Amino acid sequence: MLTPTSKLFLPVAWTSLFLGAVYKILTGDLLGSVLFLMVGVLAFLIGVMLSTVRENEYVPVYGPDAPPPTVRAVAVAPRPGGGGWPVAGGVSLALVMLGLIEHPLFTWAGVLLAIVAGAGWLARAASETTGRQVSLAPIGLPFLGLCTIASVMFFMSRILLTVPEEASTAIALFVAVLILGGASIAAVRPNISSRTLTVALVLGSTLMVAGGLVAADRGERTFEEHSAEHAGAVDVTASGVAFKTTTITLKAGADAEIVFDNTDAATQHNIVIFASDPAKPVFRGALVTGPAKTTYTFKAPAAGEYKFQCDVHPTQMKGIVKVV
Repeated sequence: MLTPTSKLFLPVAWTSLFLGAVYKILTGDLLGSVLFLMVGVLAFLIGVMLSTVRENEYVPVYGPDAPPPTVRAVAVAPRPGGGGWPVAGGVSLALVMLGLIEHPLFTWAGVLLAIVAGAGWLARAASETTGRQVSLAPIGLPFLGLCTIASVMFFMSRILLTVPEEASTAIALFVAVLILGGASIAAVRPNISSRTLTVALVLGSTLMVAGGLVAADRGERTFEEHSAEHAGAVDVTASGVAFKTTTITLKAGADAEIVFDNTDAATQHNIVIFASDPAKPVFRGALVTGPAKTTYTFKAPAAGEYKFQCDVHPTQMKGIVKVV
């Protein structure tokens, strides 16, 4: 049951969270919305803590002819402690503060943990105060399962995108076999103690999270583009006295091939590649009278940016050659 004092803080919490969401949508300012969020979370935690403290808020009124008060023994119940939820609430605030420095992902993780900690703390306080057990398992177990799956996917993706390609395949297979084997052992051997399962899950989660954070800090590995241009074969079509392809990419020093298709009937076109002076070309292809197709073969120049054009229509047919 909520006390009048806690009822002062809980509306502040919901109002702050609502204003933070509206502020973020209207302005897009992450810092301001996080400040609203921190105020809301702090007010919510204070409201939850005050809901566990029962105060003498009202003084009874006695009439002048009332009998003298009697004294009776009062059983003093222990003050609700909240279990480990206050620690989770502190961790959530730390994650929110870390998100302001490092990455917004930590902020959203802190917000999610704060909601979970607040709900669990409130349920624990209600159970200890009223003596009735409040179970969040029907909601908490599916939610915990979804969060676990999402966490595994995220941290594993950071690891697999950081390590070399050959190692990523081996790591993915190893982790999949490890998870499947562990789940199978736990299913066929129900006599395994809960402490053993908890230790195994904690160790696996710690390794997963630590590896994911280290991998995220190092960044993704360099991915090479394997396209037709980098393989040395480029298709260029001339149609309507214009090149349909205006950018060509070649690999420096490699054997390059340009498949040139001239679709303009009774019209001559070709391809000339040069650095800055068309009179000093890097490559000059033979003229082709359309409709006809030919393949130009040559050695790609050094890395850099070049130009290409048609000798017959230099102002209408031109483009860029990127040699990497």
